Parts: sequence; structure tokens; C-alpha cells
Amino acid sequence: MIPAGFYWPFEKFWRNMNVKRVFIFLSLFFLTGCGSWHKTHLVKVSQQKTLMGTYVELDVCTSPKARNTADAALEDAWKRLERISWQMNVYDPKSDLTKINTANGKPVVIHPDTYFVLKSAEFFWKKTGGTFDPTIWPLLKFWREAAKENKMPTPAEVDAVKTHVGFKHVRFLGNNMVATDAPGIQVDLGGIAKGYAIDEAARIFREHGLHNFFVDAGGDVYAGGYNCEGKPWRVGISDPKDTAKLITIVAASDKAVATSGNYAQYVEIEGEHFSHIINPITGYPQRTVTSATVIADSAQSADALATSLTILGDPKGTQIINGMGEEYASFILMEQEDGRYARRRSKNFHKFEIKE
Repeated sequence: MIPAGFYWPFEKFWRNMNVKRVFIFLSLFFLTGCGSWHKTHLVKVSQQKTLMGTYVELDVCTSPKARNTADAALEDAWKRLERISWQMNVYDPKSDLTKINTANGKPVVIHPDTYFVLKSAEFFWKKTGGTFDPTIWPLLKFWREAAKENKMPTPAEVDAVKTHVGFKHVRFLGNNMVATDAPGIQVDLGGIAKGYAIDEAARIFREHGLHNFFVDAGGDVYAGGYNCEGKPWRVGISDPKDTAKLITIVAASDKAVATSGNYAQYVEIEGEHFSHIINPITGYPQRTVTSATVIADSAQSADALATSLTILGDPKGTQIINGMGEEYASFILMEQEDGRYARRRSKNFHKFEIKE
């Protein structure tokens, strides 16, 4: 699951796409079904849509008598997801991001949702030493154009674009009003908005009294409660070289799991492949990490941190996760010269990993 704050191309998050391809290549798979309700007295109610440019599946475990409640919750969740998707769509001319990006520094009023997510992004920007930065948008567009022209940028060209990147230039004025204080600053929330949307779906399920559910948005997931067999949900982390195979499996209950990596999307310039994930500090695509998985209490946190860890790698990224508390864990894969993976687990990852 590839959160997209530094992702390129961002069309994969917001535009129509080959859903099957993304669903196959993303690192997370929903591994366990709900079994027979004759044993558990629970049935799985499952719905799928293409939304936010990816495949979204909502699964709820409920009793047959509460089917109407499940249907109502699913309807409310879809409405919420659809609203978030256009509000935070950098391509939509009516979105909050377009308002900010075309305001030329003037204050604009945005929806409370977008204001909240931007403010949350500020936390992760500070926590990761600037590695997570929603003002990455100018660099993402720059590398897209470089790929179209098939011309490797010069260091001077990259440095010139970097002058328009920096979350320190985003000002929060209160009452859902924001502004930028430097020309050319533009924002994108691809690396955190999907996680926020997943969390909102989880909140709605709980408000309807449903506590056993599974939300999967293109491989970024939130596992609420237990599956229909009364066991923790199982989420597999796939092998980037062969996504039909699993590297490991984690058990999740009231937890989010997100994976980001350089294997599902890349750009090609002058015959060389480059990651679609751009380091906002250097201005260049990251090269070190093949994939990074984060387990957290919220999908928003897992989404933003997984993106950051693909840039920070180990030990810096792992140290950040280790310092965030018992409920956070990470698993980083880095390909070595011999083609094998170096595997880096945070200190709490063993609590979730299933040994089979």
C-alpha cells in the first residue's frame, strides 16, 4: 500500500487506473475469510468500489439479524469516503488542494477535514525530520515531466525546484484557513489522505455499533476487532519480486497496516528505472528501501510513516518507530547486492508477526 504523499505519478491515487494491477502489486493482502456463520453466528457483508483511484473493499462481520445495521453503516461509510476523495484530490478543480495551490499565497478557507489532515501532516513532517512533506508536489510534477521528456535533470534544475518545497511555508490561520508564505508552494496529501479516509470508515462502523470489520483501500488496511471466526485478522506482507508469495504475516486487531515501496511504481529516464517516491530533502527519487510496512493505531499514521520509512530506511526509520510506543511496529526490506533482502524489524514487530 502505497501511500502517496511523495508518490509519483499521482494519477494512480486519484485518476482511473488498472485496478487489478495495483491491487496485485501492493504489498498487503486480506488473507482470511469469515467462515460459516453456522459456527460463529456471524456473516460477512462485503462491498467493493473503485475510489480514490484504487480498489476499496469494506467488510463487516455481523449477525444476520443486524444486516440492516451493516447495510446502513456501509452506505454512510461510502458517502464519507467519496466526500474525502474529492476534497483532497489535487486534480479536482473544486478541491481544497486546488484552492491552496492556485491562491498564490492568499489565505483560503478549506473544509475542516482537509484542515485537520494538513495539520496532522505537520506532526509527521516534524517527526520525520522533514522526510514527510506534503509540499512535495512541485518535485513530483518536475520528475513526471523529466520522464515524459526522457531527460535526466541536472543538479541545478533539481535544486531550483527544491526552493519551492518546504512545509515551513504553510501557515495555519485558524477557523479552517490556511495560506503559504512563499511563491510556488503547492501541496498534495496523497501520502496521508487515504489513511485518514480509512480511519473515517472505521469510525462510522463503530458509531453504528459494528466492531468487527476490515477496510482495505488499495492494500492499506484497518482491521477492526476480529474476523467472523473470532480471531485476529491476518495481513500478509508480500515479496516485492513475486507478489504471489508472502515474506511474512501479521495478526491485526484494532490496528492499521500500511506498506510503501519502490517496486509497484517507477519512472524510467534514459533507460534507468527510478522510484516514484521522491525524497523532499534531496529532491531525488529514493533508492535504498524496497518496501516498508508500518503497524499503527490509525491508518493515517501508518500511511504517513510507511512513506517516510521508504526514504529514511534503517536504522533512522526503525529508530523513529521504536520511539513511538508499544503500539507501533515496522518491517523494512532492503535489497542487497546479491539480490537477497536485508530485513529490519522494529523492536515491537514480533508481537504482531505470525510464525508458521
